[in-house]
Amino acid sequence: MNLANKITLSRIILVVPFAAVLLNSSAAAPIWAAVILLIAAITDYCDGIIARKRSEVSDIGKFLDPLADKLFVAAGLIIMIGLDEINVSAWMVIIIVFREFIISSLRTYAATKGRVMAAIMAGKIKTALQLAGLFLLLMMLALLRRDMLPSLNMGALSYLITLIMTLYTLYSGIVYIVKNIDILK
Repeated sequence: MNLANKITLSRIILVVPFAAVLLNSSAAAPIWAAVILLIAAITDYCDGIIARKRSEVSDIGKFLDPLADKLFVAAGLIIMIGLDEINVSAWMVIIIVFREFIISSLRTYAATKGRVMAAIMAGKIKTALQLAGLFLLLMMLALLRRDMLPSLNMGALSYLITLIMTLYTLYSGIVYIVKNIDILK
């Protein structure tokens, strides 16, 4: 296993402490979760650079890299459904997770047919938007738990952030399917 893949694998492992910290109801928990998310984002950036610079782009890396992002987003949003301080709706999280399963399944099916579904810009923007939205939700949660935002309607703002993530995730899924519809024929 090359260095880039080891870094990616470490990012997947970081999902466990991320979820564990986020499940804690302390005021500091969202800050620590955000720190772990930032570390994951930095390693995501680094593993790609390392893989390209060393000419070590691999099939396992192409699989593990987006998996790590999906695990962070899914874990964070699923946990946030149960938090009273912010408004993350289950229906939105279901759409986000469902889209990830559908596109991943389509990619797997395409691979059995000898086809590779290349990443598209809409998918890259979707991932960046999801991770940024998750980070914003964590920051809101941290401020709310420290009583630093008592007069603002954070429920509406967190709902809007999650809605934007959901709509763009849905859009990017449709783009992937339309672009690769011939695989299903």
